[in-house]
Amino acid sequence: MSDRATIRQIIERYIAGINSGEVGDIPLTDDVEFRGAMLAEPKIGEATVRQHLADIAPFADMELVDLLVDNDAAAAMIEVRTITGQNVMGLGLFRFRDGAICYHRGFTDTHQLFTGQR
Repeated sequence: MSDRATIRQIIERYIAGINSGEVGDIPLTDDVEFRGAMLAEPKIGEATVRQHLADIAPFADMELVDLLVDNDAAAAMIEVRTITGQNVMGLGLFRFRDGAICYHRGFTDTHQLFTGQR
C-alpha cells in the first residue's frame, strides 16, 4: 500500500476518530503497536490501542499540518489543541499493513506542553 492518497485517508480517519471520539472508525490491525512520548510502556493490540485512543480523545483536537509518505510508512506533523487551549506540535510515525495502521510512535514537544512556550 504505497499509495499516498490512501495513506493520507487513513491518517485523516485516525485524526477524525480522535477528534470525534469515534475511535472505532480508525483502521487498526489486530496486532497494532502504539508508542507515545508520555507512555511508560507501548500499547499493543487493537482493543488496547482503541481504549487508549478513547481515553485521550476528550482532551485533544488534532489537525494534520504536513505529511510525508514513503511506501508503507508515513510521518505526520500534527497540531494538537488541548482542552486547556494550548497548541502543541506533535509528530506521528506510522506504518501500515492491509489498509490499516499497524504501528504508531508519537512525539510531542513536551517543553511546549509544560511551559506553554513555542
